[in-house]
Order: sequence, then structure tokens, then C-alpha cells
Amino acid sequence: MNDSKCSFALFQYLAKLSKVDPGFTYDIARNAKGKMTGFAWMTSVMRSHFERYHSVIFLDAMKRKTNIHLWPYILVVIVNDLGESHPVCESVMMAEVNQSYTFLIQAALKMCPKVSPTQIKVVFGDEFFSQKLIQTSGLHEAKLFFDHYHLILNQEKSLGPSLFQKTKVLLLSLLNAKSSSHFCDIKKALVENTQVFPS
Repeated sequence: MNDSKCSFALFQYLAKLSKVDPGFTYDIARNAKGKMTGFAWMTSVMRSHFERYHSVIFLDAMKRKTNIHLWPYILVVIVNDLGESHPVCESVMMAEVNQSYTFLIQAALKMCPKVSPTQIKVVFGDEFFSQKLIQTSGLHEAKLFFDHYHLILNQEKSLGPSLFQKTKVLLLSLLNAKSSSHFCDIKKALVENTQVFPS
């Protein structure tokens, strides 16, 4: 992306898309020196989904084969009332870092002005996310939660491989507890079996 010829070609392509589809918008991320570090885009269909469903959003980098080559594809996803997931803003960035997510959130809001930052109440995100990152991105009313995958990943890091394998089934059951009493029963079993969880 830092190659001027490639950047110019990309600008031309994005501009062409916006002329073909007036609902297509895009935003460019730049570093302190003005060099492009990524770009985000939103189609009219994405915007329509975001305008209807925005109180809960999911943020993550997908397509890991792309990530290996340091070109993470990062997106904002919503889930509608039918349980269907839809991307509402997509991006390609030079690195999966805090600044990339901040740019993506702000770009999504910029390209969909009918959604106010205060209307987003819950953000599900990656394991290196923090509440401070969410606040810095302008989502002052939102609370951060880790998704199912990253909750389990965090436990593996904190418990170590051996203890994690011993407790994995119970940990998964804890996340999928059907009621508060079921949750308490599973937690009690974890305490009794490992002696590492607070009662």
C-alpha cells in the first residue's frame, strides 16, 4: 500500500466504484507521515443493515490466510432479528493493531451518519481489546465483551496447556449455561476439580 503507483491505482478503483454505485463509500487510513495504512468501504446494502441493527456489533479480523501475509481483512458485523450475520463495514489494513480497529469503527460511523456512536451499546471483540480502546474509538456508551472463541483462548493462556485441557469441557459448558443455577453448578465443579477458581 505504501507504493505510490499501487495507492494511486487503488484510489482510481475506489472512485470508479463510487461512481458506478452512489451508495458505495470508502475511507482511507493514513499514518502520521501521511502514508496510507489501509482502507474501509461500505455498500448501500451494508449501510441499510447497519441503520437497522447497530446496538450490538462484532469486530474481528477474518480470512486468516490473508492475515499471515500482514494484510488483515477486518470488518464490523451485525446480527439481525433472524439470527443472520451481515458485514456492515469492511477493511483491508496493514496490521491488526488498535489503530486499525479505531479507524474501522470511526469510518463505519462516518459512512453511515444515521447511526450515532451512542446507539452502539455492546461490542464483541478480540482478546487484545480493552474498554479504553472502545472509548477512544468514540463508543462512549458501549461495553466490551469477548466472544466465545476469545473467551476460551484467554483461559488457555492463563491456565496453561495442561490445566486448560483438563477443564476445557467445563469451561465450554460454563459459556453455554442455560440458567444461573446451571452456571453456578458448573462453576462449583470447576472449583472442586481444580482448586484454582475463586468460589
